[in-house]
Amino acid sequence: MTAPYQVLPDLPPEEFADLKADIEEHGLRYPPVVDENGTTIDGHQRRRALEELGRDYHTIVLPPGLSDADKRTEARRLNLLHRQVSQEQRRGLIADQLKDTPDWADNRIAAVIGVSDHTVAAVRGELEANFAIAKLEAHEGADGRLRAKRRPIEIAKNRHDRQVTQRLLGQCDPTILPAEVLDVRGLGKAVNRQGRAANGEAEGDATVGTATLLLGDFREKGAAIADASVDLIFCDPPYTQEWLPNWVDLGEFAARVLRREALCVTYLGNTTCLEAIDGLRQHLRLHIAGALWTPGPRAKLFSLNVYIRCKPLFFWTRRDFVLGSQPWFFNGFESERLTKTYHRWQQGIAPARYYIETLTRPGDLVVDPFLGGGTTGVAALQLGRSFVGIEIDAVAMATATARIREAEAARLAAVQEAAS
Repeated sequence: MTAPYQVLPDLPPEEFADLKADIEEHGLRYPPVVDENGTTIDGHQRRRALEELGRDYHTIVLPPGLSDADKRTEARRLNLLHRQVSQEQRRGLIADQLKDTPDWADNRIAAVIGVSDHTVAAVRGELEANFAIAKLEAHEGADGRLRAKRRPIEIAKNRHDRQVTQRLLGQCDPTILPAEVLDVRGLGKAVNRQGRAANGEAEGDATVGTATLLLGDFREKGAAIADASVDLIFCDPPYTQEWLPNWVDLGEFAARVLRREALCVTYLGNTTCLEAIDGLRQHLRLHIAGALWTPGPRAKLFSLNVYIRCKPLFFWTRRDFVLGSQPWFFNGFESERLTKTYHRWQQGIAPARYYIETLTRPGDLVVDPFLGGGTTGVAALQLGRSFVGIEIDAVAMATATARIREAEAARLAAVQEAAS
């Protein structure tokens, strides 16, 4: 009989045996989470393994007074954070959350359980079409306010804004834009979000030229990359508090796949970089710190009254790295003005091109475990490198795949034109 808050099935026997062996050898990484009555919310398989091993362990106890729906929500969030789930399981958890909280807005559900709001919207559409949940005229945001679904009102302050507005509205379906008043910049962001979702969801892995694109968690899909085979890792992992435990896994992955003389280059968040560094240092050695300067409008960190002018950029090596004939490079770089056409956390292509071109040679293997909008993959193919990209979000994967295919087609066309 399934436990009341067990949102995923038991692990298959082989995977459970692996989990048990890992706990026996390395200890418990994530303590089980229980409610005030001791009922397991997250960690059913870990508790079972610990009890079979006869190990003592501690638990994390949730605050008292949570409803059953609140506990199921927390169970889904923690399973998505700690467990390697298939796309089908991910969508199933989102569907269950929508059935529990159909009145929550897509972005609220996405933020609470740690998934893409585009995927939430897609699953919601399927459930509404099958009458599994009601189609509501308003949804509750994270601030508790109800917002009706309606066409946005766009504020154009001058002739230039009106021209931009007309162009942007011509690129999208205005009836499904956010139900809020927008300025021109906000409208541009909304149109970009809609465009990113236009490619739907990827159904699996893909190959484009010398690029291999893998759909799934880097810890699982990265197993396909051979030890000591990668010439450069260039990536922009998530910066959220929830993602912090995964920096250790990224360091372990990099230490395994990097060649002895290769570098791992990572963007870091301004407010979570110390925790990220602590995680990466468990398996890697810090080569040097750097920064990326970004032109254009400044992001505002309201909690600290800070305008963000730059982003940390760190360079890592295996612990047995020995400086030899590596090229000289700048540890700081000024990016082009950023756009969010392909991903909401999209970085500029100029830094990726600079570090790939400087730190690798044609034919070398470049890896990005967080493919996002595909920026690193485009840069690698443009420069004649082999590439492996891994992306856990099926919507982002579809967008990145389409973008990389366009870039590869453009590269081949340029080669043919030069040869003629």
